[in-house]
Amino acid sequence: FKFLVDGKLRLSPDYPQATNVNDQDTSNFVLVESQNDNLFATQQTDSNSVTNITRLFSRTVSWSKLIDTRAIPPKFTANISEIMSAIREEGVPSQLRTIVWPLLANSKKDTNQLDFEILLEAHKDNISEATQQIDKDIHRTLPTDLGLDPVETVKIIKHLKRVLVAYSWRNSTIGYCQSMNKVAAFLIIVLKEEEEAFWVLSSLVENYLQDYYSHLMLPLHVDLKVLNCLLSDCLPRVSEHFENLGLDLGLMTMHWFLCIFVDVLPPETLLRVWDIFLCEGKCALHRASLAIFKILEKDILATNNPAEILSLLQQKHQYEDKFNPSLFVKTMCQPSWDKKLNDGALEKLCDVYQHQVKSTLENFCGAHSYTAPSILGRHGSVGSLNEPKVSENTGRYRSISFTVRSYVSPPSVQETYASQPSRKSRK
Repeated sequence: FKFLVDGKLRLSPDYPQATNVNDQDTSNFVLVESQNDNLFATQQTDSNSVTNITRLFSRTVSWSKLIDTRAIPPKFTANISEIMSAIREEGVPSQLRTIVWPLLANSKKDTNQLDFEILLEAHKDNISEATQQIDKDIHRTLPTDLGLDPVETVKIIKHLKRVLVAYSWRNSTIGYCQSMNKVAAFLIIVLKEEEEAFWVLSSLVENYLQDYYSHLMLPLHVDLKVLNCLLSDCLPRVSEHFENLGLDLGLMTMHWFLCIFVDVLPPETLLRVWDIFLCEGKCALHRASLAIFKILEKDILATNNPAEILSLLQQKHQYEDKFNPSLFVKTMCQPSWDKKLNDGALEKLCDVYQHQVKSTLENFCGAHSYTAPSILGRHGSVGSLNEPKVSENTGRYRSISFTVRSYVSPPSVQETYASQPSRKSRK
């Protein structure tokens, strides 16, 4: 089923029970039957269930009061607290994400910025270190659990290359960083338009995750330090267990933050997390991380083998029932975490760790002739590291044996990490 912008809501004759939806409340939407409308459609709606279809109508009726899809461009008609409440309750209806996500990301192109197509045309014959690395990465980017057929895969890879190359020229300071490919691919799959994906990616890199992909990745390291503190407060038994085993939380979760949980959570749960992230900003990354540890707490505490814990955190299919969207979002948004996981509290924690992490990074870099691009997978300029303890994580990041902690993890754990895939400031 597919919602289209028009004057009223229509329903397939196969589902007469749901025709009592108030037309006046749904004046912005039309529903038509459609095959393969969304790559996640089989997980979102059971086409044989009148109950599910009726629920989908109800959600869309609610959203028709929050957004005016007939405006050019579309715009929200509700305040942010109402939108946040709707997103937390049931998420954005799948057919509206192509409209809602760009609105949440405030990704409308500035009149002073070069158009997507102009960027590509201006650099069509240019080659850089970034474009060369993009060529290497795009064919190992797409998730394996979306059921993409070969034709879809080829189309998405073509769009993905254009989006990443255009962004590398738009922001030559960042260029390209491994993990941006995962984020961009997910945006293309959900938003379906490469230019829309390009502008949302730009907003994510430059606003939501500002400086996450920069030379020192300072905000990322600070946020990982904050997560370590939050884990100690919210889930002290898990935190203590990790400490006793010598597990470094930063190394375990860096990939989660950089990829915004793409390839970490099941698809439908991932969509719900992104709904919240685009609405609430970086605090959603902390909430989602804590939710994973909370849901798997018993399994984590049941093993004293670091390698098994690392494997546990990557087996999303084995624990898909535990990560169902409703349960996961309920865990993410539990009221007991609100005092610790609000913008004000997180800002204070960031301020506490900012100087400490910056000083440690700069001291480490100065002592080892460090420039981050060649170490952490950022490809925009040439850098080097004169330090023997460098482990390469093929296809993910080149990472050093230092994260936000001031010590190096025990060798056995470090070897395990090497074999593993490793706030928002609203405008």
